Amino acid sequence: MKNIAVVGAGYVGVVTAASLANMGHYVVCIDKEESVISKWREGTAPYAEPRLQQLLEHNKLEGRLTFTSHYAWGVRNMDVVFLTSDSFGAKGEAVDLAHVQRLASNIAEHLIRDVVVVNRSAVPIGTNVALQRFLTNYNKGNVVVDVVYNPSFPADLKGVEQMYQGNRIVLGGNNREALLFVEELYRRMKLSILKTDFSSAELIKYASDTFTTLNNQVLQEILLLCEQVGANKDDVVIGIHRSMHSISL
Repeated sequence: MKNIAVVGAGYVGVVTAASLANMGHYVVCIDKEESVISKWREGTAPYAEPRLQQLLEHNKLEGRLTFTSHYAWGVRNMDVVFLTSDSFGAKGEAVDLAHVQRLASNIAEHLIRDVVVVNRSAVPIGTNVALQRFLTNYNKGNVVVDVVYNPSFPADLKGVEQMYQGNRIVLGGNNREALLFVEELYRRMKLSILKTDFSSAELIKYASDTFTTLNNQVLQEILLLCEQVGANKDDVVIGIHRSMHSISL
């Protein structure tokens, strides 16, 4: 089991932290906002997320999940640091890259040992190469940092369900050892793991989100058509789902 820091106590961060702790890892979730950390310490999940409350209570009780606003304490002696930022704001705005950069700076400032940084934020293609360069240059070679991109796909399933019941885990990076290291973290999930390069992983994330959005829009139109022609909505949805899964390249 590994010592893991998860930076960012938003939706993606806390779901990631609770799920990793439930796999047996020791996890510290970090956010500079003490008010945010205080709410999580109280143990009440502000999100209507299936199983999240249960995972929080269980893993805090077992001593595998803690919350802090102190980066120096949370980051220094970790084997791996997850960088998380919620992909979209309340009005659907794109991820705030300045916020991602601030999180990266906070991490780099307190690193004292070699570490793998896993980025789970939705970012434009090319960002993870830049993140790797930034973290490497920040410490001037005193600490070896390897970045792995591990996008979340919350549009497919709820966050906790995705971690345990999703159909794939995508890992992107340029260092084979780092990819294998992160793959091992997820071994207990028993999900299909695709290891690829940064650009491919970034494009998989954006393509998946785009397909999901388009599918939902088309589905709403089809459901309206079902009402107009008297078709069985459930049967139509099942039939479409099976047709989509039969498509191959």
